[in-house]
Amino acid sequence: GTANGTFFGQTCDDGDGCDCSAFVCWSLMMRKGPALSLWSRWWGTDQIEHDANGDKRWFRAILEPVPLSIFVYGAGGAIGHTGWVMSVDAGEPLTIIDCSSSQSRKLGDAIRRRPGDWLTQRKDVTYCVPAWWD
Repeated sequence: GTANGTFFGQTCDDGDGCDCSAFVCWSLMMRKGPALSLWSRWWGTDQIEHDANGDKRWFRAILEPVPLSIFVYGAGGAIGHTGWVMSVDAGEPLTIIDCSSSQSRKLGDAIRRRPGDWLTQRKDVTYCVPAWWD
């Protein structure tokens, strides 16, 4: 991991490292261990997408991205990705914040706010919000 990703992982979950789903879970105050958590849950991209489109216990799928919604894709064993939608302004690119190894390799910082207009090109993206949000 990068210095930022490694530090983030160590500060939130005993040095297990940080990836995209760890970042989303950490943001929602979900933790691997019950001692640090309001909710002792840890979700991968497959689980987030499955729950949002199925059981809806933790995540609820929505039709279009809205600020502070979650994007997720890549269920079924494929390498997926997830993160937060930060802004959706007409005529402007979607803005996201995520934890990404490709950003880490390119820029030395795994967690970044960046344009997310590439998401609109994907047909397999689920946008969702935590089920307890109205």
